[in-house]
Amino acid sequence: MKQQLHILLIDDHPMTIEGYKAILENMFEKPVISEAYTVEESLERIRRQPDILPFDLAFVDINLPAARDAAIHSGEGVALQLKKKFPQTKIIVPTMFSQGERIRYIIKTVNPDALLLKNDFTSSEIKNAVESVLNGETYYSKGAKQALKADDLGLDRHDLGILYCLSKQIKVKDMPEHIPLSLRAIEERKSILMLKLDVPPRDNQLLVIKAREKGLL
Repeated sequence: MKQQLHILLIDDHPMTIEGYKAILENMFEKPVISEAYTVEESLERIRRQPDILPFDLAFVDINLPAARDAAIHSGEGVALQLKKKFPQTKIIVPTMFSQGERIRYIIKTVNPDALLLKNDFTSSEIKNAVESVLNGETYYSKGAKQALKADDLGLDRHDLGILYCLSKQIKVKDMPEHIPLSLRAIEERKSILMLKLDVPPRDNQLLVIKAREKGLL
């Protein structure tokens, strides 16, 4: 994929922006890249960009530190301002949030074209997200999808941890070494997981299969 694009990168970690740049400069022919590290810088970049030359793509970190003296004081507010001025810009939101409820809030308020959990970050994941949104598709990383599905079932990170351990054939009695819960609590949660996924008692293999079918693994 070789074409010149105008791209806006917003993140308060310079190394993260450098990582994005390395990937994007390998994907596209001389992309025009603008950078911003704070809410104030982001708003100024958006304001100064000519209306006739919209950004094609933007990475907007939702977890930007709050601005001191601005009505817009978060990455979410920056994303909304960007969409207001350039509705055609494809917005990719990377976030540290992994709770399904928080992810749903981001989707509801910002409605990004792609949402990536930073735990999922790889160069291939970022490339897939970029290619998808530029083709008019919505893209959620694997971790984001898992969090949303878990939220639908009323599961939390400990439940997902139990499923992950089972998928790696870790015995239940050894799970307290991997999950910060007592053995009794883990056993109770596993029983509830089996009820929610309609799996007969003690059939751990089927529980893993059902979890994979529902995108929880």
